[in-house]
Amino acid sequence: MLHAARRASRPAGSEVFQLPPPNVGDLIRIARSGFLASINASNFAGHFRNRNMTDNENKIECMDSLIFGLNRTAEWRKKMAVRHPSDNRNTRANSYLMKLANEASQLSDEDFLQLEPYCALNEPWRDCVSKAARHVGFTHKIKDFPSFVEHLLEVLNEPIVS
Repeated sequence: MLHAARRASRPAGSEVFQLPPPNVGDLIRIARSGFLASINASNFAGHFRNRNMTDNENKIECMDSLIFGLNRTAEWRKKMAVRHPSDNRNTRANSYLMKLANEASQLSDEDFLQLEPYCALNEPWRDCVSKAARHVGFTHKIKDFPSFVEHLLEVLNEPIVS
């Protein structure tokens, strides 16, 4: 289905409409129906360039969100270490979290593809990153960034209890 036209921001009284970039699948269906005379690689070049740029921006946003969540939890663990000096797990968790935050900037494409469907969920995503980060230093299975991503995916797929 083609995207609906949306009004571009123009001066009052101007009736100019702007269409968002087309979906490739829609263009192919239209072409097969005989509506367009010809479709070639040049028709799609801009769309794919925009798609790759968007994917890269999404990956950067995902990395930034992970780094922010890990650093925020590291700061919280630092405060917990002061509050509970006899529990050395908080100090250990703080250092692990800071290490993971540094490693998050090297998010692999494979890990990103697994996380991408969840990154845009905003509030639920941030809650799950926070929950997974709170387990660092307290759950022995989180040893490095790939194991953190694995644990985060488990948290993201937990059933929601209301």
